[in-house]
Amino acid sequence: MESPNQEPQKEEANRPPTRDGNKRTSAPKTPAPSPSLCAVLSPHFKQSTFLVTKALIALNVLAFLGMVVCSGGAGFMEPSNDLLKKWGADFGPLTLNGDYWRVVTSMFLHIGFIHLLVNMAALRSLGESCERLLGSGKFLAVYFIAGLAGNIASLLLNPVVLSAGASGAIFGVYGALFAFFLAHRDTMNKQALLNGSRAAAAFIVYNLFLGFAFGFDNAAHIGGLLTGLLCGYLCLQRSSAKVKAGATLLVLGMIGTFCVARYAPFDFSGQYKHLRILDKIQHEGASLEAFAALNELCKQHPNTANFRSVRAYFLLEFHRYEEAVKDFDLVVTLNTPQRASAYVGRAEALIGLTRFKEALADAKEGIKLGKDTAATHLLCAKASLGTGDSKSAIEECAEALKLDPKVSYQVCLIRARAWSKQNNDTAAVEDLSKAILLEPDNPEAHMARANIYAKAHDFKQALADINYVREKAPSDLSSLIMRADIYKQMDDKKRALADLEETTELVKKIPDPKKPLILPMINYVRAITLWHFGERAAAAADAEKVCLAGWKSTQSPYCAIWAVICFRATGQEPKADQMLKDAAEKLAKSWPYPVVPYLQGKLSQEELFKMADNNDKLTEAKAYVGLNLKARGEALPARDFLQWVVDHGTKTFIEYDLSQQELKNYYADANKKQN
Repeated sequence: MESPNQEPQKEEANRPPTRDGNKRTSAPKTPAPSPSLCAVLSPHFKQSTFLVTKALIALNVLAFLGMVVCSGGAGFMEPSNDLLKKWGADFGPLTLNGDYWRVVTSMFLHIGFIHLLVNMAALRSLGESCERLLGSGKFLAVYFIAGLAGNIASLLLNPVVLSAGASGAIFGVYGALFAFFLAHRDTMNKQALLNGSRAAAAFIVYNLFLGFAFGFDNAAHIGGLLTGLLCGYLCLQRSSAKVKAGATLLVLGMIGTFCVARYAPFDFSGQYKHLRILDKIQHEGASLEAFAALNELCKQHPNTANFRSVRAYFLLEFHRYEEAVKDFDLVVTLNTPQRASAYVGRAEALIGLTRFKEALADAKEGIKLGKDTAATHLLCAKASLGTGDSKSAIEECAEALKLDPKVSYQVCLIRARAWSKQNNDTAAVEDLSKAILLEPDNPEAHMARANIYAKAHDFKQALADINYVREKAPSDLSSLIMRADIYKQMDDKKRALADLEETTELVKKIPDPKKPLILPMINYVRAITLWHFGERAAAAADAEKVCLAGWKSTQSPYCAIWAVICFRATGQEPKADQMLKDAAEKLAKSWPYPVVPYLQGKLSQEELFKMADNNDKLTEAKAYVGLNLKARGEALPARDFLQWVVDHGTKTFIEYDLSQQELKNYYADANKKQN
C-alpha cells in the first residue's frame, strides 16, 4: 500500500503537458497544521464526555464569583491577603495550626480574574483529553491528589507564603498525560507524540520559568507535576497489587510530608522559626517572649525581609514607631514581594510620628505598587488630615468606600474628624451617629462623639455616650480616661481623679507588655487634670513619671514639655533645665520635639511657628509658647498666644482646653485686680 505522501507525485506524473510542451507543476504545498493535543490522543479515548472537567471549571468560577460579590468587587483583579485568607487560601500559620481544610479550598480560589482565566483555559484544554483518556473517576482522583500534594509541598518549602489556585492540580494533569505518552511511546504516531509532548513541555517550562522569575509558588507546581506523573503511571497499571501498593505509598508520603511541615525539627532558611513566631503572635498575642525570639532571628538574618517586616508590624502594635520605621526602611530597599506592604506599614508608623507628609507619600507609593486597597486609602485620609487637608481626607474616604463598602465604620470616624477640623460639628456628629448604628458596641465612635459634645459643653450627651461604653465594657480604659477629662471640663475634681484612680487599678490587671502603652497616657491625663485644678507640683510629678519610665512612648515628648512648664510654674528651674537636657538627648526629633529647643532658648518663636506646618501643630506650638510665658509670669504676652488658640486652634486638642482654662484664669485675675 502506498503512503499518502506518494499520491500527489503519482497524480502529477499523469497530468497532460502544457502548450509549450512543459509539464504542469503543482502549487506550493502548505505544511499541515500541528494536530491539537485532543487530536493526538483521540484514538485512545475511553469516553466521549468530560463532565468532571466542566464541573471543576464551574466550581472554580463560582468560588471566584462568590469572593468578588461578597467583597463588593474588591477581589476581581487583585484580592487582598485578608480576603484570600478569609475565603480559604493556603497559609502556613493558619493551615498548619488547625485550618487543615485550606489545602483543599485553596485549589478553588484564585488571585484575580487573570489568574482564573489562565488556569481555566489550561484546565479546559487538558481536562478534556485527560478525562477521556483515564475516565472520569480516575481523572478526578488525579486532579485532587495532585492538587493536595502540590499544596502540601508548598507548605513544606514556603510555609509563610500565601498561595491559592488550581495550578498544582493542573500540573498534575500534565504529569498524568506525560505518563501516558511514556507508556505509549512505541505505539503512537511519532510525529503526533512529538507534537503533544512539545505542547505539554512548553506549558510546564514556561510556567516554571515564570515562577522562578517572579516568585510564584513553584513548590506547588513541581509537587503537583511529580504526583500527577505517579498517578498517571498507576492509572495505566493492570496489576491491582501494584496500584494498591503505589497508592498506599503515595498517601503515606503525602501524610508524612504534611507532618514534616507541621512538626519539622529542622529549619529551611529560618522559615519554620518565622512560622512558629507568627503562630505564637497570632494565637497568644504579641508578647515580650515572642519579640525576643524575633529579635534573635533578625540578628541571624539581618537582611531577610520576612523577619524585618514581621518585627516592624510587631513594633507598630506597641507604638514603637521610630524602630518600626527603621525595619520598614530596610524592607523597602529590598526588591521583595513585601516591598509594597512595607511602604504601607511605614506610612502607618509615620502617622504615629506625626510625619504626615512623608506618610502620605509612602501610602501613595504603596498604591502604585499594587496595594490599592481600602485600608491604604484610609491611611491616605489620616495622613491628609494630619497635613490639614480635610478636603483630600474626605475624598480618600470616598475612594476607600468604592473599594470596600465594609469600611463604612472607619470612614465615618475619619470623615467626622475632617468635618470637625472644618468646624462643622453637625456633620461630624451625623457621621459618628452613623458609625454607632453600624457598630453600636464599638467604643471608638461613642467616645469621639462624646468629645465633640464635651467641646460644645453638652456634658449630658457626652456622659450618655461614655456611660454606655462603661456599661458594655467595664474594663475599657479609654472610656474611663475620657470620662475623667469630661469631669475635668465640668470642674468636678473628685469624680475626675476617682476615674483616673480606677484606671490605674485596672492597669495592674493588664499583661506587662501592654502596660508601657497605657501608663504614660494615664499619667499625662492626670498631670493635665491636676494642673486644671491648680495642683502644679503634683502635675509636674505625674508628667515626670512618664519620662522617668522611658522615652519611647508617644506621650513622652508632650510629658517632657508639660513637666518643664509645670516645673517653671512652681519655681523649680533646675529641674526644668535637667528635663530639657534629657529630652534633647533622648527624644525622637519629630514633632513636637522642636518645642524643646524653643524652651531651651535655642529656637525663636518665629522659627518654631515656621516648623509647625499645619493648624494642628500650630495649635500645640502657640499653646506651649503661651503656657510657658504664663509659667514664667509673663501673663500679658501669654494672653495673645492663648487667645489665638481659643479663636483658631483645633478644638479637639487637649492644648485647646488648657489655653481656654488659662485664658479664663487670666481674665478672672484681671477682674480681681480691677476690683
